[in-house]
Amino acid sequence: MKTAILMVALMATPAGAQTMVGNWDCQSGDATTSTKTVESFDDNGLYRTDFTVESNTQGQEVTLMGTIEGKYALIGPLFTTEPGEVDLDQAIVGGQNLMQGPLKDQILASVRDVLPSAKTSQSVTLLTASELVIGDGDTATRCIRVK
Repeated sequence: MKTAILMVALMATPAGAQTMVGNWDCQSGDATTSTKTVESFDDNGLYRTDFTVESNTQGQEVTLMGTIEGKYALIGPLFTTEPGEVDLDQAIVGGQNLMQGPLKDQILASVRDVLPSAKTSQSVTLLTASELVIGDGDTATRCIRVK
């Protein structure tokens, strides 16, 4: 999901979130960035996100791949997450994986520093047994439930 979805909450999962429990394939994007995730929401309020973010930054193709684990809550239409553990497996810039070089620790530290402070909440605009939409418009995150 978009980095904006990797955000705030620290409470037990309310009954309304039970329909979110399970695994979802999600996509979002804008003019310069495409994000694909596999989301796993547990009934105990914990989540895991396996993400791939692709963008074009200053003429360079950039791809980030990794995992985020944390806590989530859905209270009414308000969806919040609190990222905890962040692992970045790949940071590919101009075809080079920087996670295999001397900058690995700096890049990982930078990502770990930024994510927990990116605390935001978004509205769930659609939640059915098979579909989940977070946000609205062209930049909404659209998900399909997977088994």
